[in-house]
Amino acid sequence: MPIVVDGWVEVLGGGQDPRDAERCWDALLSLRPFSVGAYEMSGYLFGLTKEPSVTGRFLERGVPRDACAAIRRDVAANARFMGARADGDGEYGHTFATWSEVRAAIASPDAPAAETDLSYGWPAVFVAVTFLASQLRLPDDGGEHLRIAVWASS
Repeated sequence: MPIVVDGWVEVLGGGQDPRDAERCWDALLSLRPFSVGAYEMSGYLFGLTKEPSVTGRFLERGVPRDACAAIRRDVAANARFMGARADGDGEYGHTFATWSEVRAAIASPDAPAAETDLSYGWPAVFVAVTFLASQLRLPDDGGEHLRIAVWASS
């Protein structure tokens, strides 16, 4: 059975001052339409792969404590689903990374070779996030103002 990677790209809203109480993470982009699979890049970044020996750069961080409402809703729906099932199917491997962490990881010499098909998967996500960061005019190209939260299901 194929493993599907799901999640959200979040943007840090509110003022630019980190002490601002109005700052919170908002849902920006769902990963669902990008058909991200549990292939080499998913394993390298987040440990979400069919190969259990792979350890991701941002493995097992869990659900962000300050996750946006869309992520909290998805996690709650999965908890309800899991409570009604005995077979253990459902979402797992919740973790996250800031856009600056992801950019540094994919620029690293040990990163997997970039896929050339930009129509789906991680390449399409990276193009979309880069574009959105430029359009939102975020400081540091969105580095600490964008976060990718992911999980897997089979």
